[in-house]
Amino acid sequence: MRTMSATVFRRRLGAHLKQLAREPVTIEKGGRPVAVVVSVHEWERLQTLDDAWWARAADSSRGRGFLSTDETATWLTSRLVGNVSSNAGKGHDAATPHAPLGSRPKRSL
Repeated sequence: MRTMSATVFRRRLGAHLKQLAREPVTIEKGGRPVAVVVSVHEWERLQTLDDAWWARAADSSRGRGFLSTDETATWLTSRLVGNVSSNAGKGHDAATPHAPLGSRPKRSL
């Protein structure tokens, strides 16, 4: 990966854009790295890898007892609707459900 100052990169932008097809370029300002410029192809490749990693992490979490987004929504809806109904007339504000202690959901992503 090549490294250059922001001034040099800006002065010869066209030539450096062609170089990005071959390798990323680190841009420095005041001798310190401030950015890495990559081609669109490389960016899309990195995005695909990132998406795959997060998908594997979500699958792994589900296997350890975490709830999916849909499961969490279903659980919360059932608890809220059930608690609003059961608290009616007991001095609780019907719009503010109170879950009994010890009835916490599994963690969700």
